[in-house]
Amino acid sequence: MSTYEITESSARVNIQDLKGCGFLEPGGNADSEMYPSQPAREWMDSGDDDLAFGILHANVRFIGEILFELRTGVRSREQLLGIANRKYGFSWQTRGQVGDRLCWLRSAGYVVALGREERRVTSRGLEFLERIDLHLPA
Repeated sequence: MSTYEITESSARVNIQDLKGCGFLEPGGNADSEMYPSQPAREWMDSGDDDLAFGILHANVRFIGEILFELRTGVRSREQLLGIANRKYGFSWQTRGQVGDRLCWLRSAGYVVALGREERRVTSRGLEFLERIDLHLPA
């Protein structure tokens, strides 16, 4: 906590988020001991950021699906929010969840911003999309 200058409650939230995303797992005799998951260790050893996004895609909905939806053209966050709710069954009220995911995807170079609102998948994003399994709604 002192390294990152965060409070105990913020640290607990961050740990729960990392656990939920598949990067941490409990270890030892207590749930208070957390260790990198096997997939997270593989990612750290390899340095391959595609593995990190594979972990995210496996544990967080609407990661690879955003890339799938962007493969046919440019979309805004508002359009992606509508797709998330209609096609994938979310009930998100704001673009925040979509925005967070787009930021993650942009940090990996899978998506680029074409302006304030519009996003497009990159060739790197399309390559990643080919490597993952998608389970699209029927």
